Amino acid sequence: MEKYYSVISRAVADLDGGEAAARRAIYEQAQAALMGELARMSPPPDAGHIDSEYRALNAAIRRVEAEVSGAHRERRAQSEQNLLNAIARVQAEIEDAKPSPFRVAPIPGREVRELVGLLPD
Repeated sequence: MEKYYSVISRAVADLDGGEAAARRAIYEQAQAALMGELARMSPPPDAGHIDSEYRALNAAIRRVEAEVSGAHRERRAQSEQNLLNAIARVQAEIEDAKPSPFRVAPIPGREVRELVGLLPD
């Protein structure tokens, strides 16, 4: 399996974004290459050898898919955490910016005298 895994994992790692369709194409190319290699062997391999090679290739594909899936889950979890952190920061800024209903800004002394002078006797 290791010989297939190293080739397939490098090919998938070179993809931009690692889209499923592109990975599938890589897997299909690997399967076609294996079929071609087995067909060219002389003498032809027995059924057990063919089955063993296909199992090894499929195990490598499953391993790569598991790694891609795990990496995707980690990226999504990190993105969700980043979003939650940003929301928390915005909420904190909003809370800090809200005037307290119990806090009254002091009026400077001169303005108080002017206001008192405006009051009717």
